[in-house]
Amino acid sequence: MTGTRLAFGCLVCAFLLTAGGCGKHESGATGAGKVVATVNGSAITQADVDRMAMKLLGPARAASMDATLRSKVIDGLVLSRVLSQAAEHELDAAGKKQVAAQVADYREQLLVKRYLKMHANPKPVTEDMIEDYYHKHPEQFGGGQRRHYQMLLVTRPLTMAERDRVLDEFNRALRYSNWKRYVQQIRADGLPIALRIGTDAGELPNAQIGQVLRTLKKGQTSDVVYAGGRPFLLRVTAIDKLQPRPLDQVREAIRRELFPVRVKEAIDGIKEQMEKKADIKIMGAAKN
Repeated sequence: MTGTRLAFGCLVCAFLLTAGGCGKHESGATGAGKVVATVNGSAITQADVDRMAMKLLGPARAASMDATLRSKVIDGLVLSRVLSQAAEHELDAAGKKQVAAQVADYREQLLVKRYLKMHANPKPVTEDMIEDYYHKHPEQFGGGQRRHYQMLLVTRPLTMAERDRVLDEFNRALRYSNWKRYVQQIRADGLPIALRIGTDAGELPNAQIGQVLRTLKKGQTSDVVYAGGRPFLLRVTAIDKLQPRPLDQVREAIRRELFPVRVKEAIDGIKEQMEKKADIKIMGAAKN
């Protein structure tokens, strides 16, 4: 092979690798159509070339493929077949068994996808479903609530003696409405306590802090919260109500979000029908 053709051959093999295994070819493909190449007696047919060109190039380019491009596709399939034969030659009994199991899994996936494509007909997502989802999940569309908070925290790890003093000060802080002035007083005493002011839309020290904030009402102060081994005290000072984006702007996004629900419903319907027809025995299952 020339350098360009070898590079294209590697590209074909890389595509085969990501698609389910380098050198994998469907059972029966080598016996159908005109033989365009052989590798140690294993035939590569025109059907193999057409199928790979369709996958690698797309319908439009595959339909207009010239002799040069066709030759590159064949080179890629030859390289793939050479590598697959070499790999198979190196396999021991356990490796052959593992590959056979993977091929069986892949075949089953293809058959399941084919059957569902033919028989699973999901119902459309209704307007009622879209509106219900929109009203139940306003936070996904810019709505919900934004909490403004004040947070007392320590700025470094504490000694045991400092820990007791900080907890005492946090308990005293519950009686103060102006934490800014209060922190100035206690910092003068040498305690590493700081005040942080922000909203829950910003970055928080710990996910647990956000969970606690969402439980607090306006003017409410939390109990002492331990996160990351350090104590925090939280107070919500205001709550803004945020309006979500208009439904018309997010309708199609919600429809796409809910479509898998309809697909699952269709699959569940097929599952129920097929299980009634099939003789299913699950060994060792607990009896009802």
